[in-house]
Amino acid sequence: FAVVRSEKSKNLVALAREHSALKDILASNPEIHRDKVARRELTDRIEAIGGRIEHEVWQLIASAEWETGIDDLRISAHRNLTVLASEMADRRFSMSPKLNNELLNRTKPSASANSALKLLLHAAVLKEGTPGLGFEKFPAERALFVSLVEANGLYAEEGDEWKFVPPSGDDSANLIPIWKATKDFLKKRGNRNVQLTDVYDLWRAPPFGLKDGLMPFLAVLFMLAERRNLSHYREGIFLSTISDVDVDYVLRAPQMVQLRWIEMNQTTKRLLTELANAVGEVVDDRVSTLSPLEVGRALIAAYETSAPWVQRTARLPEHAKKVRALFKRSNDPQKFAFDDIPGLYGKDIDILTDQGISEIAQNIKEGLIEIRAAYPAMLTRMREHILDELQVHGRTAKAYRELNERAKNIRDVAGDLRLRSFITQLTSFGDDLQSIEALAGLGINKPVKAWIDSDIDRANVELTLLAQQFNQHESVARVAGRKDKRSAMALIVSVDDRPTPVMEEFDILDSDNAQVNKLSRKIEEVLQQAAEGTGRNVILAALAKVGAARIKQSNASEELDG
Repeated sequence: FAVVRSEKSKNLVALAREHSALKDILASNPEIHRDKVARRELTDRIEAIGGRIEHEVWQLIASAEWETGIDDLRISAHRNLTVLASEMADRRFSMSPKLNNELLNRTKPSASANSALKLLLHAAVLKEGTPGLGFEKFPAERALFVSLVEANGLYAEEGDEWKFVPPSGDDSANLIPIWKATKDFLKKRGNRNVQLTDVYDLWRAPPFGLKDGLMPFLAVLFMLAERRNLSHYREGIFLSTISDVDVDYVLRAPQMVQLRWIEMNQTTKRLLTELANAVGEVVDDRVSTLSPLEVGRALIAAYETSAPWVQRTARLPEHAKKVRALFKRSNDPQKFAFDDIPGLYGKDIDILTDQGISEIAQNIKEGLIEIRAAYPAMLTRMREHILDELQVHGRTAKAYRELNERAKNIRDVAGDLRLRSFITQLTSFGDDLQSIEALAGLGINKPVKAWIDSDIDRANVELTLLAQQFNQHESVARVAGRKDKRSAMALIVSVDDRPTPVMEEFDILDSDNAQVNKLSRKIEEVLQQAAEGTGRNVILAALAKVGAARIKQSNASEELDG
């Protein structure tokens, strides 16, 4: 600050008042604008007073006694004030980055500079991995890339991949202090999301003093270089990757962008290791890194790739339901891995021990396995039931081929369109889950992604009815001139003390013919060995009695089983 003499300051105040009055007269009197001579006289007087004011200001500066408040900063009477101000700024903003770029290193960059910055940041998120971000020739955005990124070693080749990296080594741009301060700032607030504008306030204040034009550039580079431990949010919603849309938010609405640092300690590293191994066993795909975001995303993906029915059904084991509820409410992989999963078992398991961490990971793995296995298990049960109704003996490839042939034989017999569709699907039915999915979808006329528990019950009923109709149409296949694939006979017997006829309908498959032929030959041999003279009626009566006994025995067995 400066100490000046009062008489000097009074003269300057008088001149300033006169200058202000003359400008007010010129602005508020229209007749002066119509009088060319008066207007010229007035403007000349205003310019003259302005020149005297400038002279008085410099006289005051030269005669003032300056104080900096800094003991070791000496002030001489004739010292250049620009140099003095620069030295004071260096002391106040001692950790300011040295990013030498006239386009952005200012409080308010021009429209063309902002346009070049936008193109650069879009290329950073869309073309990372490409040498030089794929820039051709030398547009303004490439000039920014070369002077701000490439020159400071912020885009480097690691292995076979180009990526954005934190500042290190020589650090001629003095970026390490502001980088470290930003990480410390986020780490101290690791239990919550931090507004990007709060980070900007840190950068703007001493000892950094970063200009506003550079803040979006540094923000996006920081997010890309530290993505392994940094999660970002847009309007409070977690985003797994940084996109060009996020760049637009950083440029135009930074108050809607939030950041959160993930602090890794020994406990969290062990937990991530166990969870990564668990998800690898469930989906047979190892997580490439132990980043909390990567592990959390892999766990959530293992759940979300399960069938939609599993995410709604009540027919899961209780533990699987708890794990499913955990996954349903997850919207942040970091919080999911470090807070939600341990919180599910926190009352019963000590997460600070190796045994506790292993037990938590094992529980999550078992829950995921139960969730992912529920849908195939349900379809398998449905398929077994339908195959039993269709009287398919065995589950070999030959048995499926025989079912396909049976369906082809009567494909055009059915008049009902729904039954015809059912038969058509049986012509290519196999032991894959897609086949039974298609049948079930036909039964309830509803897409797979919309199934609920009542739909599964209805599908079982509808497919059972269709299977029974299939069997009936097979029995009368010869009506349409087709080869019988089944032997069918209705037997009505009334013998001894049973005046009411005993009736039974049964079908014989082609695969049973060999056994039928063998048994019929034995019966024929017995009949031939019978005494000669046995009449036809006696033989038929004997066969009827044996048949009635077999029917009675079969019915009794069914009642006992029921």
